[in-house]
Amino acid sequence: MLRVFFALSLALCGMAKAETYNIQVWPDDLDKVPCEAWKKNADGSLTQTGTIVVANSHSVITANTFTDAATLRVVEKKCGAELK
Repeated sequence: MLRVFFALSLALCGMAKAETYNIQVWPDDLDKVPCEAWKKNADGSLTQTGTIVVANSHSVITANTFTDAATLRVVEKKCGAELK
């Protein structure tokens, strides 16, 4: 029982650290999301490190890796060399 409680506590702590970013329009408003919300992968794709809430589509986007040109263009234009 103690192991289950400990595992659940660790999972909840990890979830609590994720930030939530609110934007109006996808992907146009991704430049309003801070650069630390993205991790650049070796293959050039981007992985989000938090949750993005998109108001105009009522979408909640979390734990995704993006390869599409529209998303990459907006984020790389803003963050460029800051992407890790």
